[in-house]
Amino acid sequence: MLDIKPLINRLPVILLGYFAACVAAGAILISANLWAWRQMGNLAAIVWLSLYGFPIYVAALILPVLAVVAITEVLCVRRLMPYLLLGPLGLFLLALYFLGPAILVHDGHVAAIIAGAGIVAGLVYWSIAGRNAGAGRRLSLPK
Repeated sequence: MLDIKPLINRLPVILLGYFAACVAAGAILISANLWAWRQMGNLAAIVWLSLYGFPIYVAALILPVLAVVAITEVLCVRRLMPYLLLGPLGLFLLALYFLGPAILVHDGHVAAIIAGAGIVAGLVYWSIAGRNAGAGRRLSLPK
């Protein structure tokens, strides 16, 4: 029987890790495009992305991330590699949904920026919550 109490006790750490990962990915995405926006003189784009894009990003990924987090918590996945692979995957899916597939082939550096931001997000989440996934959980088998 699965004891859900340790998972509920870890929920604040999981949410902190999720929001910190979103902040890290958002900082990478904004800083990577800052130079291009400054060249265009488009400060409004930076403000818009910072104020409106970040909450959309956080809200759009919450359900898939919670599903992955639930799986990693139940299976006690504490290795770094799954988090480093799932971070870019989530960002690519989000980019495909909001921007369409043309954005990934339009400019070659976009895919690299998205992958880098996803890897950083996965690393930040793992360092806060993932390295202790399933902590305090005991699996009791039926007799």
